[in-house]
Amino acid sequence: MNSLVFPAPQSSYHRNSFDELILIPRKPNHLDETASLHKSGIPALFIPYQGSNCFMIYSHGNGCDIGQMYHDCLQYAEHFQMNVIAYEYQGYGIANGSPSGNTCKSDIRAVYEFLTEQLQVDGENIVIFGRSIGTGPSIWMAYKSEKEYIKVGALILQSPYTSIRNIAREIAGLIGVVVPKIFDNIGLITKISSPIILIHGENDDIIPATHSHKLYNSFKGRKDNIILKLCPGSDHNIWNDQHDIIEPISDFLDTYFDIKDTEDIIPLPEICREILTMHEDDMVQPRARAGFFSSLFQ
Repeated sequence: MNSLVFPAPQSSYHRNSFDELILIPRKPNHLDETASLHKSGIPALFIPYQGSNCFMIYSHGNGCDIGQMYHDCLQYAEHFQMNVIAYEYQGYGIANGSPSGNTCKSDIRAVYEFLTEQLQVDGENIVIFGRSIGTGPSIWMAYKSEKEYIKVGALILQSPYTSIRNIAREIAGLIGVVVPKIFDNIGLITKISSPIILIHGENDDIIPATHSHKLYNSFKGRKDNIILKLCPGSDHNIWNDQHDIIEPISDFLDTYFDIKDTEDIIPLPEICREILTMHEDDMVQPRARAGFFSSLFQ
């Protein structure tokens, strides 16, 4: 079932494709264990923005990998004036393992803990941004951070869904009931108080905009703490980036998120970069896989 929900495409990049590519440890002590970091580290793009101690954690859709999102992440860092970390799902890109709801959750948590524990980033200085399938781990992490740590500064959801099972029911009818719930977005959003923006294309026929309406109506926090941005003429994969994404998110962050300037440069452990030059042939390259949801979340 995981292969249906996570149809990983052929990797669009290699270990030396981007200077900004790093490996993030799944456990803090793996920074001191080269073999463990090499074997189980999470590939991620680290796009720095000098003069900011704020971070965005980005979770991409299920029809692409972080290599295909590279230029988007550069835009996000520049326009939103914060550091961006886009992590890879297991089985995608150059990441080992197999993708699933549970591995997505464990990996975004590892990224969050890497920022808060290793780099000493305040949780309130973290913005979580998820697109399509990535809204699942993003909502989950916002919920977990509020429950166990401190609530994140803001949550950005592009083309979100109420649950994977609900999408399957809408697409396939009764057969959709066999799809596991995986990400219970509509249940967890009721337990989040961080500011939220929902962005949805009005012409989206893969995840209809009704999902964002339902999430918006389920939010239990102050209604002035959540924004629903509907984009006429946009669907699931075709957007006017400036008008639909950059401008509304910039306005949202200006209103709800306190971007803190600093002259300090966030110290990134060198091993996170150096490990990528070691044992280059060991990283598994995933094969292209077709699945029931292969047209989703490009």
